[in-house]
Amino acid sequence: MATRQQTKHQLHELESLLRESLRGGMLPGEAMPTVRSLAQQFGVSTYIAHQALQNLRAEGLLRVEKNVGGFRGAPRSSHREVFVFARSARTDSSEREGWVRRGFERRIAVLGGSVAIVDLDEHENLDLGGLPRVSGVLEFPTWVANDLGCARVRLVEAEHAAHYASQNRDIVDSVFFDNERGGAQATGHLLEEGHKIIAFLGIHYGDASEIFDWSLRRARGWQTRMSEAGHATQNLLFLPQNPPKNLEKNGINHNEIVIQQARDAAQALCDCLEKEAISGVVCANDLAAFTLLRVLKERRISCDKWPSLVGFDHEYGGNDELLTSLELPWDELGALAATLLFERAHGKLPPEPQHRSLTPILISRLSCRPNWPQFSPRVVKSRRGPKARSVAF
Repeated sequence: MATRQQTKHQLHELESLLRESLRGGMLPGEAMPTVRSLAQQFGVSTYIAHQALQNLRAEGLLRVEKNVGGFRGAPRSSHREVFVFARSARTDSSEREGWVRRGFERRIAVLGGSVAIVDLDEHENLDLGGLPRVSGVLEFPTWVANDLGCARVRLVEAEHAAHYASQNRDIVDSVFFDNERGGAQATGHLLEEGHKIIAFLGIHYGDASEIFDWSLRRARGWQTRMSEAGHATQNLLFLPQNPPKNLEKNGINHNEIVIQQARDAAQALCDCLEKEAISGVVCANDLAAFTLLRVLKERRISCDKWPSLVGFDHEYGGNDELLTSLELPWDELGALAATLLFERAHGKLPPEPQHRSLTPILISRLSCRPNWPQFSPRVVKSRRGPKARSVAF
């Protein structure tokens, strides 16, 4: 057992190390290790680790949130840094935007900043003239034709207070979902379930298409994982035969376009279902998966011949929520964007653009099990948002 003198010395040493870390590289709001982690890392008792954190808290270097943990204290100032959440004018849904915004606002709050919500104009220009000095900007378009899953982190220098042009997308920091890795994950899950002939149902048009780029990237992940497993993909990629229609027409719902594209590809897949002995299908998203189910039913294909399915986005579920899907954690995307903005604003990043990604989360359900269609619901309803949508199949 350590003597009182040894305890005092260990406490002093740990406080010095933590104080140096807090005053040096840590950002305001950055989380401290837990008491247990500190004790293990520095070889001291949990009592000493706890006391060290309490002493730093008394000095104002650390703040503690109940049931959350310790954070470096935000600067005590009546003028908080302002970070802008910029919404695109080309928007057809606020559901994903809401999740991103929640994650963004919560993280900025922890970092000690404040958030202003500003709309881009029809040319994607942003007017900051009425705001105080802005430290950073996140533009999140809930739907643009070239990439559904990419939140762009845009930074505004102090001298540019009025306008900035949201162009040159490749030279800004960004956060995004790794759709290729997600496609590989979905394919890997079906492989683990014993499937060898696995098709991909896409909604993009052509290999170089900028329309529904996320579908293209997920297809690449499927192809890569199949090749790694030594399985052929020839004749197993099913895409729409025509480019999407009415993309620019007012009043056209994005989901209607997805269904239109998925139905075209699903018809071709059903034609080859028995010929190619397809037992599993990775679908570009959940809506494409349920469109495939609808086509299978319309064509009166026996349920025992329906393939196992994996979808994407985790936004649609049946009454029993049977579809295996990869969830995109949009709130985490917003939080990651906030962290990236804060690091850029505080000089913690190299000058070249930084691009950080999140990996989708596999939600495993019954759609990959044998004879799963016997449990298939007749109506699919959206699980999120104030207005439920129904998709019959």
